[in-house]
Amino acid sequence: MKSFKKILCVLLSVMMIASLAACGSQGSSSGSSDSTESTGSGTISVMLSTNVMSLDTNYATDGESFEVIADCIDGLTQMDADGAAVAAIAEDWDVSDDGCTYTFYLREDAYWSNGTQVTAADFVFA
Repeated sequence: MKSFKKILCVLLSVMMIASLAACGSQGSSSGSSDSTESTGSGTISVMLSTNVMSLDTNYATDGESFEVIADCIDGLTQMDADGAAVAAIAEDWDVSDDGCTYTFYLREDAYWSNGTQVTAADFVFA
């Protein structure tokens, strides 16, 4: 039960942080290799079965919206192929002994699309 709460806490924090839409390393691009294709013109084409309802993580409720959000955003952590939390914007983190407090250490090379460095204040704001 304790590990379930930890996983749930990490998942919820990832979802909250996902609202930082332009977050990521400057000059890098990422996307789901099975559903996206680079056209060479700075755009990404994604085939979806329905319209995206919202790109705001506070309002998105459908799978299509979350797929596009996940292709465009880095959070503090991401899930690997086995469902384990791995570093994304956070390069490392500590968990308190009681499992209720997480301290994240941000990567030095995390920048917004305008070149401004990502800070802890950005995550607090989100």
